[in-house]
This record gives sequence, C-alpha cells and structure tokens, in this order.
Amino acid sequence: MSQALSATRAIQLERFAGVAALVLALAGLLLVLFAPIIPVCQTAVGATCVSGGTRHTGLAGAQADAGAWVVIVLPCLIACAAGLAAVADARRMARWPMLPLGVGVALGLLVCTVAATGTLAVYVPAELAVMLAGYGAVLRRWNRKTPAGGEVGGGG
Repeated sequence: MSQALSATRAIQLERFAGVAALVLALAGLLLVLFAPIIPVCQTAVGATCVSGGTRHTGLAGAQADAGAWVVIVLPCLIACAAGLAAVADARRMARWPMLPLGVGVALGLLVCTVAATGTLAVYVPAELAVMLAGYGAVLRRWNRKTPAGGEVGGGG
C-alpha cells in the first residue's frame, strides 16, 4: 500500500527542484564557459588534427561561432526558464507556468538523451531537476483531483 505525497510536499518538491534547476543550469554554463573541457585543434593538416595538436579550453577562449554559442547556451536558458516557471507555479498555483515547465521537461529529456556523453552533459543535472519539478507539479494537481480517503492508483 502506497501513500500519495501530500500537496504541501509536492509544492515544496516543485519549488526546491525549480531553484535547483536554476542553480545547476547557471553553474553548468559557468563550467562550459571557463573550464577547459572543449577540445580545440592547434595544428591541423588538411581536415584532420595532428596527434597531440589539441588543447582544451572553455567556450570563452575557443573562438566558437554563433552556432556553437546557441547550442551551448540554449539548454541553460531552457532549464532556467523551466526552473523559474516551477517556482512561479509553486507560488501562484496558476495554470500558465505549466506550459514553460512542460516544454522544459520535454526539451530537457531531449538534451539528456542527445548530450549524455558530450560537452552538454554538464546540463544533465539541471534538466533532471526540471523533470523533478515537473513531477511535483503534476503530482500536486493529481492529489487535488483525488477524492478524500480515496485510493490513488487503483490498487491490485
């Protein structure tokens, strides 16, 4: 027999997961910008890089084009927007924050799937926090619709 999470706990889960998503996304962005994790070829022969001719740098020192900046910064913006929506949803209990939170959960799943082994892997904890906030939002709404004393999940 399982007990449903109370509405208060679901609100706390959503709020704290939203704040965690904000903090983790910004920490991931700082890590990508300044930590030496992006390989850059110093000595190229034709279209290939000479063995040992690579150095690692942050995005700020990599002389990356606009496309790389968009790919690196967009997951941070998605996680920050979804984290803010989770905090707003936990405070206001309105319907409008569910749209950016839902989009953040869907795109977060995409980022986690695509970037599991690349540079974008630094955003995986933030996206997981967004997914946890989405779970808290859905759980709170589900508990609101459950009749008092009724069993959740159908039993069996």
